[in-house]
Amino acid sequence: MLGIEHGEQFLQEDNIKYTLSKATRVARTLACSLVVLVHINLYIRPGMGNWWPGGFLFAPFFGIPVPIFFIISGFFAGRYSKKIHRPGLCFFFRKKLKGLILPFLSWNIILILLMMERNRLFSTESLFFLFTGFWQLYYVFALLQLLIINFYLERFLEGHRLNRFIAAAGFISLAFYGIADLLLWTKGASSGFLEDYLDRLVFPWGIFFAVGMGLRHRPTAMDWLLQKKYWLIGLSIFCYVAHFLELRLEEAWVGYNPLKQFLLAGLFFQFFFSILVVVLLYQFENLGRVKGLLMHLEALSKDTYGIYLAHTTILILLFILWDRYVPFAAHWIEVPILWVALWFICQGIISLVKQMKWRWMGLFLFGMIIRRGRLQEEME
Repeated sequence: MLGIEHGEQFLQEDNIKYTLSKATRVARTLACSLVVLVHINLYIRPGMGNWWPGGFLFAPFFGIPVPIFFIISGFFAGRYSKKIHRPGLCFFFRKKLKGLILPFLSWNIILILLMMERNRLFSTESLFFLFTGFWQLYYVFALLQLLIINFYLERFLEGHRLNRFIAAAGFISLAFYGIADLLLWTKGASSGFLEDYLDRLVFPWGIFFAVGMGLRHRPTAMDWLLQKKYWLIGLSIFCYVAHFLELRLEEAWVGYNPLKQFLLAGLFFQFFFSILVVVLLYQFENLGRVKGLLMHLEALSKDTYGIYLAHTTILILLFILWDRYVPFAAHWIEVPILWVALWFICQGIISLVKQMKWRWMGLFLFGMIIRRGRLQEEME
């Protein structure tokens, strides 16, 4: 009987993991689309109050994609159980060299050449960004750090150790956001260095990655979270209001928003709402009425890594053409048109690289490798 109960438990966990993995792929597509949108706003619309859509009303939601990415990464980071021989760190870096490090360095070089002034190209600052991530690529550098931590700690995190790890990650992230808030309200605009230079460290993101690890180790927690979804909705609404008000107070205090992500109220909103998104998508996976839409979004997720890497470079080039050839377009429609165009252009470039099977280009730009006549993507 005990063996049957254990078998049923493992089967239940496998079913939850399967459904959750499908839900997280949908979440990845939605998060990537929001990342593209926020970078268009950052590039062409000065001031959060002018961002599309809704200015400050929608601005808190722009802080959600990166936490969702880290939750997803934490969930998929597991590779080896205690019973499986674990390769050394050299093997880990060889694998990540193909999937993460080469495209990370390639797009860093392209962005630095495009965006930095000539007299700063060989400066210490450009070297810093080259190895830690320019613009949106800070995420990849932070992810590599978290994957290394997971590589060493994964086999030890069971039971109370996992609880303590999640609690420690939460404390560190809370301390980081708390210090950011303190610097904002005491130092004003100079606090912006936190998002310019320290967003590539693991400290602000550890809690989200730890949540993903927790879901991987304890998939049945999804059923508990599903029962608490109305609490999550209520907490998300409350924290949204707090985050919105702090953004407005920050603008009134400094004159603009040097901190957009690292506000203390923002941490709580990002925490509760990103979990809520995963929980609701997990629930929707079992609803036939939205199955077709979710399947389409899940299918799009296979290109999100490439879109994330390439979209800012394509945005710069696309806006140069837009500014030259569409000078009289209505101001309000620029962002949504560029949003749609940018997504499909990036997707088209990725498809072109796949079809032409240029091994070197796929490897250096998107972490793709060709094996036995077919293309495989090294994204996890």
